Amino acid sequence: MGWSAIPTSLFFLQGALNMTPTTFNVLLHLIIHWWKPYDWPHPSQESIAVRMGVSSRTVQRSLQELENYGLLTKIRTSKDNPKYKGRNIYDMSL
Repeated sequence: MGWSAIPTSLFFLQGALNMTPTTFNVLLHLIIHWWKPYDWPHPSQESIAVRMGVSSRTVQRSLQELENYGLLTKIRTSKDNPKYKGRNIYDMSL
């Protein structure tokens, strides 16, 4: 276990964006997986769902909401990719 720096502006903008607590939680999960500038987070939707105690579909809806806000771009990968193994990459460098 480690720690992550979370910009306080995210907490203040949650209401302004009308972001649900679930979507905000998914965003925090992506942030804790983003360690290097161009090595974007790529946790599985299932792993996020298990940690949050929700369904994978709930996580999918939240990821779509984050895309709609312009906070990330989802990049699909092939299951043959040795690094990502079919998991989506979430480009949050916008």
